[in-house]
Amino acid sequence: MKNSSNLTANTNNDAMRQVIGSLLRWGVILSAAVTAIGGLFFLWAHGAEQVPSYHRYSGTLLQYRNVRQLIGGVVHGNSESLIQIGIMMLIATPVARLVFSLFTFTKEKDFVFAGITLLVLCILAFSMMGGFAV
Repeated sequence: MKNSSNLTANTNNDAMRQVIGSLLRWGVILSAAVTAIGGLFFLWAHGAEQVPSYHRYSGTLLQYRNVRQLIGGVVHGNSESLIQIGIMMLIATPVARLVFSLFTFTKEKDFVFAGITLLVLCILAFSMMGGFAV
């Protein structure tokens, strides 16, 4: 027969897995919906235009790299801003999972996994903020 502490730990782990699964699922669903809506608006507005030449990559415009400008673009009906917000939501989904895991591991006093999660979160944040130029 299992003792009550093992039963509580298993229940907490199951609950944590359920929350993480829901977080990832809904993050992907919401980001896909936002991106698809932006894509539909983009096609509605620009669908009849000639396809641009993609032989040379020009990178992302500066207006699509700042969250404040993206939100302003969405408010003004810019479909490309809405697409970019959806992509940013997709990127933020696993980051939110890491943050949730960090708080959960810390709450459970599992400092080894909390430290590993914090390390992964720091590496991810560093790479998103620019990292090393190669």
